[in-house]
Amino acid sequence: MLGAELVEGLFKCIQNKKFHYDLILQLCDHGQPLYTHSLNTCLISLGFTKHLGWPEGKIKAFGLGALLHDIGMTKIAPEILYKSGPLLDMEWRQVQNHPFDGFTILKNYTNLCYDALLMVHQHHEQGDGSGYPDGLKLSSIHPWARILRIIDSYEALTARRNWRPPLPPFEALSIMRHRCDQSGVYHPNLLTFFIKFLAD
Repeated sequence: MLGAELVEGLFKCIQNKKFHYDLILQLCDHGQPLYTHSLNTCLISLGFTKHLGWPEGKIKAFGLGALLHDIGMTKIAPEILYKSGPLLDMEWRQVQNHPFDGFTILKNYTNLCYDALLMVHQHHEQGDGSGYPDGLKLSSIHPWARILRIIDSYEALTARRNWRPPLPPFEALSIMRHRCDQSGVYHPNLLTFFIKFLAD
């Protein structure tokens, strides 16, 4: 049932006549891991915002932003993006700049609301100020970006990476809860709601 609702939500996100398929093709062309991460993040976002009781229009807007949140990664060479070893300082700076690059790419796409644009720009900001690109504290992070930070982290931890196998969901959530308790990386109430959503 939930799977059918997620597919329907994704369909509604992309059926808009103004939807730019070239962006999805860019994600796909830049590598299967990036495309899969973007799609998974979108689907989880649609389910979670529905669980939160958001209205349909707001869910669609969030879902579209989630689908395109890593479009800035397409500015990074695949040999850096999928590197199995540690990144050089210069390479890490490129990765840290991808939220701003994504915002720059998407700001001229009229079917993305400003909330979604801010979500793209801030989705790697962390509640303790240790995130990037601007090192914002929790109170300065847009509410949509706070939600996406949780979803993005969960999807990344439970997905296979060149340097590690995927983590089981319980282990991923335990790590996230520990980070939240220790340093306030995530919004604590939102993380609790997310865990309950997955449990349901």
